Amino acid sequence: MRLARDVTLARLSPTYAQPTVLDQALQVSIATLFCPEVSRLERGSDENERFTTREASMSASADDLKYIIDREKIRDCVARLSRGEDRRDEKLISSCYWPDATDDHGIFVGTFKDYLAWVVPGSPAIPVTLHTLGQSLIELKDDKAVVETHVTSYHRIDMGSEERDLVIGGRYLDRMEQRNQEWRIAHRTMLYDWLKDFGPSVDWSQGLLGMPFLTPHSIGKARGDHSEVFFGK
Repeated sequence: MRLARDVTLARLSPTYAQPTVLDQALQVSIATLFCPEVSRLERGSDENERFTTREASMSASADDLKYIIDREKIRDCVARLSRGEDRRDEKLISSCYWPDATDDHGIFVGTFKDYLAWVVPGSPAIPVTLHTLGQSLIELKDDKAVVETHVTSYHRIDMGSEERDLVIGGRYLDRMEQRNQEWRIAHRTMLYDWLKDFGPSVDWSQGLLGMPFLTPHSIGKARGDHSEVFFGK
């Protein structure tokens, strides 16, 4: 409540930068939902004064705010899972699937427990992956959601005689459920749209464009990656 009051009072300050329409809508809604006395303050001492029609029309309902928050929680889950798979992080991956979830990757179909064993530690022939997410189409219905997310996944493949760069383009179809205010995947299906072999992988021992790396942590890797230090692991 105190936060809502501070946000609204700051908006009333003459030195406050002009907010966007979305900023105004969120601020008015937060103040109305969590700090009713702020709405009285905005009206001034005259109790007969009321919000203008425009201000009232910008006020988001509680359902609107829940919709926005749920969508962000879903996006966060999908993003955390991509990082977990790239870093072979069992704990992070497990935080994104429900224990009774199932998975269909085409070349793997089974329970989440079996999927986790398939991904972690992963094949030694794939030393590096990078899953880059595109847009997500999210359809919410109560405590369930269906989500389609575009993904471009880079794989560095050890072919024995050399390493090659393969990139797969596809989509995740996730059936997600909210339990105890937390969104996780109940079932994931992977759809494959395209694949391209970009040829031999770069030899990082030669540096970057003829310039040597000055730090040992500059090269990405599935495990022992510098981002683990960055995130305090």
